[in-house]
Amino acid sequence: MDWKALVGDLAVTTTVCLFLSGILICRKIYKSNSTIGVSSLPFLTAFVSCTLWLYYGYLKDDILLELVNAFGLFAQVSYIGFYLYMTSAKSAVQKKVAIAFISPVVLLSTLGIFADELTSSVGLLACCAGLIFVSSPLSTIVSVIRTQSTASMPLPLISLSCLQSFLWFLYGVIVDDAFIQIPNLLGTTVTILQLVLFAVFYGSKEQILSEQLIN
Repeated sequence: MDWKALVGDLAVTTTVCLFLSGILICRKIYKSNSTIGVSSLPFLTAFVSCTLWLYYGYLKDDILLELVNAFGLFAQVSYIGFYLYMTSAKSAVQKKVAIAFISPVVLLSTLGIFADELTSSVGLLACCAGLIFVSSPLSTIVSVIRTQSTASMPLPLISLSCLQSFLWFLYGVIVDDAFIQIPNLLGTTVTILQLVLFAVFYGSKEQILSEQLIN
């Protein structure tokens, strides 16, 4: 059995599903006709991450990395465009978008000029971006522990993220690529911790009160 192809295809499928979850955020914005309470940061950080991983996949001649991050790049650009159209704070968001779009170009161009090992340097940069991206739920974890409520934790999304991170970690092991392994090992660990907290605190009095307030 070709484990690389099997694990890679499953990793791509779960990642595409996660990228499509941005549609739910856009739907929320559309229904409320406002971006208040919805940050553009997840779309922007995902854009930067996809750009770096896409270029790394190109340098490594890894078609799976190229395809999934090309799709992710298209998805994030679409979400960012929709967010810009709907937001009332267009000037502030445009500045953030400009920084997000220019930063990868500047970084990759600088590496192209000065780096001795371009593939390793881009891989390290993508790995760092991945680490930042997967560690973003840590603030939610702190909040859950403090409030003893999992109302802010979407179980289906966390479960899918856990599976996705684990599959990419396995893929990194199969292709012997530490830059893929490291951020996805952290991602798997963080999402498992979230699932443990969900099991511990779901159904607590604080959880019920939080859900009543939301409803």
